[in-house]
Amino acid sequence: MNNYVKTNQPDFVRDTQSRAILNTNVKALEAHILQRERILKTNKLFDEVEELKSDISHMKSLLIKIADKLWAS
Repeated sequence: MNNYVKTNQPDFVRDTQSRAILNTNVKALEAHILQRERILKTNKLFDEVEELKSDISHMKSLLIKIADKLWAS
C-alpha cells in the first residue's frame, strides 16, 4: 500500500515507496486535459482546412485546363 507524505508545496505529495512527487490538484489536471483536447481539435481543424485549400486549388487548375481546351477548340 502506498503512503504519501506532504511536501512544502500544497498541491504535491511524495510517495514513500517510489519517492515520486505526485500532483494532487485534480482541477489543474482536468484543465490541462481540456486544453490538450482543444489543441488537438484545433490542429485537426487546421489540417482539414489545409487539405480543403489544396483540393480547391487542384480543382481550380483542372477547371482552367478544361476551359483552355474548350476555348482552343
